[in-house]
Amino acid sequence: AEASAPGKKKVKTVASTFRASLAQLIDKLNKAEPHFIRCIKPNQAKVPNQFEPTIVMDQLNCSGVFEAVRIRQSGFASRVPFPDFLARYRTVVPKSVTKEIRGKPEADGVKILLEALPEALTSVGGYDPNDIIMGTSKVFCRSRVMNLLDKLRDMMLSGFVIDIQRVWRGYSVRKMMKGCQAIYKELDAWIETNNFYQSPGATALAKWKTPEAVEAEFERLKPIAEKAQALPLKMPREKELDKLTHRMHQEVKCFQDMQGVATSLDPLDIERLVSRAKDLELAALSEVASLEGRLAALKIQLPLVEAMQNTLKGENGEVFLEDCEEVLGEVAKAGLKDSTGNWISELAGATLLETLLTKIAELKEARRKEEEAEAAAAAAAAAEAAAAEEAKRKEQ
Repeated sequence: AEASAPGKKKVKTVASTFRASLAQLIDKLNKAEPHFIRCIKPNQAKVPNQFEPTIVMDQLNCSGVFEAVRIRQSGFASRVPFPDFLARYRTVVPKSVTKEIRGKPEADGVKILLEALPEALTSVGGYDPNDIIMGTSKVFCRSRVMNLLDKLRDMMLSGFVIDIQRVWRGYSVRKMMKGCQAIYKELDAWIETNNFYQSPGATALAKWKTPEAVEAEFERLKPIAEKAQALPLKMPREKELDKLTHRMHQEVKCFQDMQGVATSLDPLDIERLVSRAKDLELAALSEVASLEGRLAALKIQLPLVEAMQNTLKGENGEVFLEDCEEVLGEVAKAGLKDSTGNWISELAGATLLETLLTKIAELKEARRKEEEAEAAAAAAAAAEAAAAEEAKRKEQ
């Protein structure tokens, strides 16, 4: 009990504290929406992760859970407000009905929807019209009908999802193809610009003139080819492009090799490259003509240079005039005696020819002196013989 006196402050007692706490608890309960949870023991030991079906079934039967469920299902277990019912289940009826519902008051919309449900639910087995009742602000449904509505709704949503996927995939593919077409146009334009080898002599070097210009075309192709290969579709005209670029690479390599043997003294290397250039239809290039001229000159001048070297070396160190004159005759026959500028500079043929001419002049001078000496000796011998003959004649 509370003890108080006039003019004094009230003192809290155990009873007053209990009443205040109870009042607060009742206030909270009145404000709350109670939900009753029935606990089922999965096993007698009350340990986790161990389930005993017999014990659980006995508890469900004895506690009346199944009976409560059956009672619930026998009545109108679902009570859905008009806005929620329209928002959730208007997808199960045809689009014409959905358009008719749009803009109508909620009660009228629900009425139109309920009228269209029997035909819509025939695809999932149909239902008893008495299983759905329209109230003042809610729609009352039995569990069986709600299951059918949810099943049909899932089916309709699956169709909508497929439509969305179809539209999105179509958009994605069209967008991808648009990008592919742009890249393929660049590739086709490059191939048309470099569309060689359609007629004899139509080569990359014939059009671009220099290997550097051909290499520049390769550099222009690289980013286009990389983008085309990164696409999900197979690159069109791939074989044609590979064949074209391979041939262009061969031309560039052949041209560079020809530049490398421009001062070569090996006729076999030059002949091999000239033959390769002709196979690649590069015979019209000035470099090929220059190599052919050098090859022809080497075939003539190499034996002459070797002959002059051997002649000037002599046999056992002795050089003969006849051999020199014979070699000089071969040089003159080749038209190189008076045209020293036609000699290949790397062979030093002009220098050897000058040395040969000098040697011939020396040998001729030596022979002339020898002949003069022989003539003088012969004259002296003749004079001596004549003097001896004259002396003998006088003695007689």
